[in-house]
Amino acid sequence: MTIPAFGLGTFRLKDDVVIASVKTALELGYRAVDTAQIYDKHGAVPALKFIFAALFVLLMVFQVTASTQYAALVTILVMGIFAFGNVPGLQVYVVQKAEQFTPNAVDVASGLNIAAFNIGIALGSVIGGQTVAHYGLAQTPWIGALIVLVAFLLMGVSGRLDKPVRIALE
Repeated sequence: MTIPAFGLGTFRLKDDVVIASVKTALELGYRAVDTAQIYDKHGAVPALKFIFAALFVLLMVFQVTASTQYAALVTILVMGIFAFGNVPGLQVYVVQKAEQFTPNAVDVASGLNIAAFNIGIALGSVIGGQTVAHYGLAQTPWIGALIVLVAFLLMGVSGRLDKPVRIALE
């Protein structure tokens, strides 16, 4: 595999090294946050709240580690693992709600959920771009942390709405 190194030419890795490295990275990422196991054991809402809380903490940590190359690299790696860990949980949660309230429209709910992910990516890009343009790159981690905090709070509200209401009969 030839990898371009801009301004430095290229360097070559043996295919077996690349394959072994990719397999190891994928296995570490999978084992670090086995979200399916968390969802099965605790349910979607607690698992998603945990992931959002971890992302909030990691973004705040990144605010400090961003100036140190290796610390930033480790923080970004762990943050990436958790960031992709929320996608299956959100999908499971939306499908569960669709099965509960609109069993004939589960496919539509699943598709709308993916569309919502894309809208979130677009909004995140706009907010990130505006943050960089007006406040500088160094301010993006805590702005991202605030957005994740909103997601955490919304999951809390959603979890409360899921609980059955008990009415006292006299």
